[in-house]
Amino acid sequence: MNISLTNNFSAEKLLAFIAQQQEEIIQQQEQIAQQRERITILENEITRLKKLNPKPDIKPNTKPTDTNGDDNENECQSDDNESDDDPESSCSELLATGIRCSRYLQTDDTGSRHQGQNGYCTVITNELFTWFGTTGSKSRENFLTLLHRPYRTYVLNADAIHYLSEHKFARKWVNILKQYQDVHFLSEKAWRAFMDDIGLTGSRNRQRATEAMLYGSLMNHGFNLVTFSDGAGQFNVFAHAQCWVHAARPLEKAIPVNDHQVSAQYWCLTWFWDIYRHLKAFKASPSDEKAARIRLAFKSLIQTQTGCSALQEGLSGLAVIEEELLMVLDHLELPLHNNLSESQIREHVKRRKISGGTKSESGRQSLDTFASLKKTCRQYGLSFWHYLTDRLTGSGTFPRLADEIERAARWVSCGLKTGF
Repeated sequence: MNISLTNNFSAEKLLAFIAQQQEEIIQQQEQIAQQRERITILENEITRLKKLNPKPDIKPNTKPTDTNGDDNENECQSDDNESDDDPESSCSELLATGIRCSRYLQTDDTGSRHQGQNGYCTVITNELFTWFGTTGSKSRENFLTLLHRPYRTYVLNADAIHYLSEHKFARKWVNILKQYQDVHFLSEKAWRAFMDDIGLTGSRNRQRATEAMLYGSLMNHGFNLVTFSDGAGQFNVFAHAQCWVHAARPLEKAIPVNDHQVSAQYWCLTWFWDIYRHLKAFKASPSDEKAARIRLAFKSLIQTQTGCSALQEGLSGLAVIEEELLMVLDHLELPLHNNLSESQIREHVKRRKISGGTKSESGRQSLDTFASLKKTCRQYGLSFWHYLTDRLTGSGTFPRLADEIERAARWVSCGLKTGF
């Protein structure tokens, strides 16, 4: 009897012990599941932070600095010790050096065809260089992207936030983007992934935010040039000057219907081109007195009442772009017309009419590359045939175009080193 009771008591203790162990195992499994969830959350956060602030791709600076040189000369020195001799690398170096050594850039665009689709070819040029870029868009974002091609990193800084505020971007998104100010992105892909992470949707919002980021990034890279164009809106981003020849077209296109309007149109155009001639004389011999007279004459012209609605619209248009037309009074190096960029891009128009367009991406890139190199060679009186022969044979006797740009920048009006 006693033995049976003892066995029952031992069995109860054993069952209780087993139940306790099972409870401990369940608790440990729950703890393991919680730790796994925490690890997953941390891994996702690390991935997000890497997208926001990727490791910068920086090469060690092995080039000794010359502390005795002046600032203007250092500003126009090449960033790389050596450059590849293949055409695409030379073309990229041409654009980077041209921007770095210039005071202003002239721009224009024209239609193009690629794989049966309409596109646009943009030319960026001045007296130092000529560069072509063909894309499927002619938007402001596209123009900023072309200017940003020499640079690999992007930055969302105070200039980008200011750009968004000026363009009346939604305050909600401006405040969100302010939290990530001075974050650097290693590529465009990283920037677009960042917009996905913060939930910035809508093609228009993403386009405006990308414009701001590109604008701020260019300012961070030291881009502080005047752009000169025919008045197309996509080029009006930085300090912007406008062509006088294009500005006169609304006055020239006005159709007078009586003798009074004919006389008014003749009088307006005569006055307009007199101001133009005074500006040319001012560039040759500037003075504050001449500048004041020119400003007064222009102000009087745009305030004239002609009695012709088409002429009044043209004069109102001149009033809107008064600052852009008279910017030459403060920047003597600026031209008065955009003939250079239009003549440079004319060859692309002829090729489009003859060949129709390109079929492959490599064909489009090759067309832009060799057109840029050829036009720049001609600006320096160099033979493009000799340039190609030198690069293909590897003889190394033909000068690098980037070096020619840096030397010419000392003397031409658009160069940073003028007067040194």
